[in-house]
Amino acid sequence: MSRRGGPNRKPGRREPNGRIQRKSQNLEAAEARQTVMEYRRKYGLSDEDAKDPRAVDVFGRLALSRSLHPDRLTNDVLYSAGVFFRETRDKAHRALQSQQMRSGGDLEHVPRGYVTDCGSDPDYVRHCAAARQIDERLRVTVYARAGSAALTALVQVICENTEPLDMAALRAGLHALVAKTVLQKGQRQ
Repeated sequence: MSRRGGPNRKPGRREPNGRIQRKSQNLEAAEARQTVMEYRRKYGLSDEDAKDPRAVDVFGRLALSRSLHPDRLTNDVLYSAGVFFRETRDKAHRALQSQQMRSGGDLEHVPRGYVTDCGSDPDYVRHCAAARQIDERLRVTVYARAGSAALTALVQVICENTEPLDMAALRAGLHALVAKTVLQKGQRQ
């Protein structure tokens, strides 16, 4: 469609000022939600479960499909233990990465004139060391109570590598984490 004396116009609905109308924000959000729902349904979740925020990660999808345990309460506890393990591993991984950076953590070998406030703050170094210790204690606990297969299954789920996943080992690892956290809470009281 061309106008007399002007450039060709793109086809489409127009605003009163002559510009082409943009897609509504609501339409774009709806399309994105639809894509996410289709992706989550691929894992065998119902429409209602696919809307649940826990369906974002593997632990959540396993919990929503009741693969961890048939009892809903126990299933939720195991899900929480898995999320706690993932968050602890993430903190330890970030701490390890930050201390491998040039300025991170090696306070004795900081070159003269080098700014030491970029990740080598003593409090931050202690925080990183504590995060790594907690992660190490959790891994040792899972290994001691449930074996290496359970630890491998937990790490496999965290890495979103679920092919093939040993569900019995995963359940054993999650039960070991739950027992550890219950014992810790009992010792604090």
